[in-house]
Amino acid sequence: MTSNETKWPFILRRQQFPLKVCFTITINKSQGQTPKNVGIYLSRPMFSHGQLYVAVS
Repeated sequence: MTSNETKWPFILRRQQFPLKVCFTITINKSQGQTPKNVGIYLSRPMFSHGQLYVAVS
């Protein structure tokens, strides 16, 4: 619906943002799980020795 379809004395505009519900868990807590999809965001190097192996194994 736009304000042109009605006789309102103002312009009505609505903007929606797409949202995706998600959650996070630590690398150690993810051990033994088999998720269907995984997204990883690394803004900077942060793995200590061995953590990458645990994360992808």
